[in-house]
Amino acid sequence: MKDQLRGVFEVELPDPPLEGRIEASIHEVGETTEARIIGVEDAWEVDIDWYLWGALRRFICGWWCVQVIIDCMCDPCVVLQPDGRIPLDPCLVDENGQAHYHTTIYVPAGKVHPEPGECAEVCKVVIVVTYQDLCDRPGPIAGMVVGPLIQFYSEGDKATSTPTP
Repeated sequence: MKDQLRGVFEVELPDPPLEGRIEASIHEVGETTEARIIGVEDAWEVDIDWYLWGALRRFICGWWCVQVIIDCMCDPCVVLQPDGRIPLDPCLVDENGQAHYHTTIYVPAGKVHPEPGECAEVCKVVIVVTYQDLCDRPGPIAGMVVGPLIQFYSEGDKATSTPTP
């Protein structure tokens, strides 16, 4: 074996190497104001925005896994996610030097509802975003938003209900 010269690599990363944030809003379909009380007869949506910035942002490839977890007090959790994974784009950059991703998860009417005989259902909504690399392995990037408690109630027959004097 012949003698080989050895060297070293120098890696300089300006601060921050990688940072991010995640935001979400919950509203009824067609509305823009945040919802905390939703009729079970109404569809609703969760708008999710997340951002990455820093020197390593442009080297990250793979997919985002996005889920909305609806945890109702005495019922099993409901997990919703968009169709398919959301691809990372290492060249994506906005005017602030950040990669901005967005998705909306639609929740159909009746997905969450009180049990018969109950007045309402109260649930906690949690939004999670996790990273998967190009080999489909989970990576070390994850974020979440713990949403508010949401009350779901039945509005009854809207067409025939009349107020009681």
